[in-house]
Amino acid sequence: MWSNGEGVINSWLAIPNSFSAEIVASIGFDSVTVDMQHGMVNFQRAVEMLQAISIFEVTPLVRVPWNDPALIMKSLDAGSYGIICPMINTKDECHQFVSACRYAPRGMRSFGPSRAKIYAGDDYAEKANDTIITFAMIETATAVDNLEDILSVEELDAVYIGPSDLSLTMGHAPSINPVDEVNEAINHILQESKKANIKAGMHCPNGKVVRERIEREFNIDLITTAPSVIYKIHLTNGDVIELHNPADMPEVTNIKAIEEPWIKATILVPDEYLGAVLKLCEERRGHQVDLTYAGTRAMVVYDLPLNEVVFDFYDRLKSVSSGYASFDWQLEDYKAEKLVKMSVLVNEEPVDALSIIVHADRSFNRGRTMCKKLKDLIPRHQFKIPVQAAIGGKIIARETIPPFRKDVTAKLYGGDVTRKMKLLEKQKKGKKKMREFGQVNIPQEAFISALKFDDE
Repeated sequence: MWSNGEGVINSWLAIPNSFSAEIVASIGFDSVTVDMQHGMVNFQRAVEMLQAISIFEVTPLVRVPWNDPALIMKSLDAGSYGIICPMINTKDECHQFVSACRYAPRGMRSFGPSRAKIYAGDDYAEKANDTIITFAMIETATAVDNLEDILSVEELDAVYIGPSDLSLTMGHAPSINPVDEVNEAINHILQESKKANIKAGMHCPNGKVVRERIEREFNIDLITTAPSVIYKIHLTNGDVIELHNPADMPEVTNIKAIEEPWIKATILVPDEYLGAVLKLCEERRGHQVDLTYAGTRAMVVYDLPLNEVVFDFYDRLKSVSSGYASFDWQLEDYKAEKLVKMSVLVNEEPVDALSIIVHADRSFNRGRTMCKKLKDLIPRHQFKIPVQAAIGGKIIARETIPPFRKDVTAKLYGGDVTRKMKLLEKQKKGKKKMREFGQVNIPQEAFISALKFDDE
């Protein structure tokens, strides 16, 4: 991915559990890191987690607790494809670290890939030096001062910025939003790494910080949208295409049928919350398959469309069950359903990021709900803004965001009424022109909030 100029999204595994590692590895991250530094993970647990990760097409990494050659080598032998080493402050420390990751003559790593060789192949020794990734963590003021020397180490592939420790060593409290002085140091690290052709990454505690970093460092305006599923579109000419983005839906006249993925969901819940869970599943177009009891707990099995589950179903399930419900699912099959593309128009302009595919029988309710939410989420402008939901060329729901009104007659003191009418008419024409050419700014939170089911 790096060779193609692409970015990598990494996830951290701090819970010493192979099942949680398996879940995270299956989600779709580019890499996952077993955190032996600040997580509760010892070496034996790390091996078990690496075993769980290895069945997925994701790059396994390990963050070791310290620049310890013995532990670095053991982690690589266990199957890690990269090492993140904390507190690299000098060129010598960096050289010691990367040397432990490379076989001779490029390093001092001893040969014994006990587990790595099992799934990497018999030619592991030939490829390891070029495939193992070395990350030096730059997280102190000393490291920033010695940055040029650290980046000059030949076998170093990447640096990893630790903003919390960097803030501490620069005399500030650790924070996900560092002060200006720390941000200047971070920008310096990024710039110098780019000059040295060294990849740079940074620890981000949540999606909000990720978005802020990308927008700040790459000057890109990001729009966070809801996750979607893959639909199978049967065309009238006999072709079958896969649809990932609702905005790419073909013309209705060219569509013969639309299939969506369905899952078999198993929910365990205390009996007192069963009614609320059944109602939730029915609202999401579910079909009950089975219902059994084990003491005071009920196990209910439902067939559910994946597009009704992938967004906020789990949050709603936890809400209606006070957190007691457990949820497991597996993909079953694709089924043909009466599905339509619903578009959202703001000021008569379609917003592709808000386009969704819904069941025809639920489209009117979904359209009304989305329009009402957007009316509250989009700030008022100087002109009237229509918010509409449409299926094809048919408007199925509408809300209007009222404009701000400026009293243009406030400075008039008596006189002919026609003067007042002229000013009001001029204002009216101005607002009409603003509506034609004005830009409507849709806040980031609107793209996610408008798609939630909670107010239906």
